Amino acid sequence: GINLREHDEVVGIVVSNSDQETVLVISENGYGKRSVVEAFRQTKRGSKGVIAINTTEKVGKMITITKADDQSDLMIMTINGIVIRQGVENIRVMGRNTQGVRLISLRDSDRIADICIVPKSEEEELPATAEVISEENTTPAANEATTEEEETTEEETTEEETKEEINE
Repeated sequence: GINLREHDEVVGIVVSNSDQETVLVISENGYGKRSVVEAFRQTKRGSKGVIAINTTEKVGKMITITKADDQSDLMIMTINGIVIRQGVENIRVMGRNTQGVRLISLRDSDRIADICIVPKSEEEELPATAEVISEENTTPAANEATTEEEETTEEETTEEETKEEINE
């Protein structure tokens, strides 16, 4: 077992078959890094554990640890519904007690909800200048406005038809 300090908690466990495998550590504010398993010293039962990422206010709390290799992609999901996919090979292998690099830029109120390691995508990546589809018409309010306009048009048509019938 492990003896946890007052505000510590276990966020994950990784089983490794080799000291040369890498683990991926992600923080809630979008920072992450890869470290070689060999960098984590073996501890005895009842120890306090080993620091996996240097957490600060900027980096945030560590939220997950998982095994990751260059033949995989990382999907990051935020609490505001943003999802990105990137190659694990693009994440630098760093020392164990460092804060990592920014994996995703988050808005003030956003943070990482979860991550997932997936097989490498065989699809061709879009260029960085790809056009972003507008989200203006995807909100429920926009959809309601469209429905109200359609109803108003139907009512106007019905009134016009009624007036024509009376005049005939």
